[in-house]
Amino acid sequence: MKKGQEYAILTDEITKVWSGYTTKQYKQLKDLKKENLRDHMKNLELVLNVLAEATTTEFSKEKKET
Repeated sequence: MKKGQEYAILTDEITKVWSGYTTKQYKQLKDLKKENLRDHMKNLELVLNVLAEATTTEFSKEKKET
């Protein structure tokens, strides 16, 4: 599996934890087709999403170090 795909899967799983939806489901909930999900998030959603991405980045860094 490619590293980009692994990162996307992990980010998707962490997003699912805070939102209850995968990224694809979240886009469907907001009735988005090709639009950027971030552009349609409220402040709290953005904060939680950034936290999910930062957590994913830290997990990736720790995995590389071990």
